[in-house]
Amino acid sequence: MNQGDKQVFKINHPIDHVHDVIFDLKKFGHYHPLIVDVEELAQCHFRVKEKPFSSLPFVMHYEAKAEGVDEKNIRYKVTGIPLHKPELYFSLQKLSENKTQVDVSIYFLNKGIGQKILKKKMMKAQQELWAAVNESN
Repeated sequence: MNQGDKQVFKINHPIDHVHDVIFDLKKFGHYHPLIVDVEELAQCHFRVKEKPFSSLPFVMHYEAKAEGVDEKNIRYKVTGIPLHKPELYFSLQKLSENKTQVDVSIYFLNKGIGQKILKKKMMKAQQELWAAVNESN
């Protein structure tokens, strides 16, 4: 597994709300700047439609499956992205009744062409997603 990048976000919502946003990819997709649609295929298994470049008419589809889920940790394995096998890890920590820390790590199970660009794009999307969650009620 290649070394991952980690970012830490402070979210102004209770831990249960933050967990729900991560665990339900339909809610997650609502806040994610690149996700266009999410279809639940089975429990904890989703098909995601994403438009990675707003200036291009290119849409990609992939599947994400939640594994290793508990109250404070969620891991998504992503399949269907050519040449890449990313995993996203979310670790939650309750800071107060209405404040949660989210540690987001992204790993790749293989080395692929353009991996640094993809990882950077994924981390930027996380920044925008958690900013949107913070701005929501």
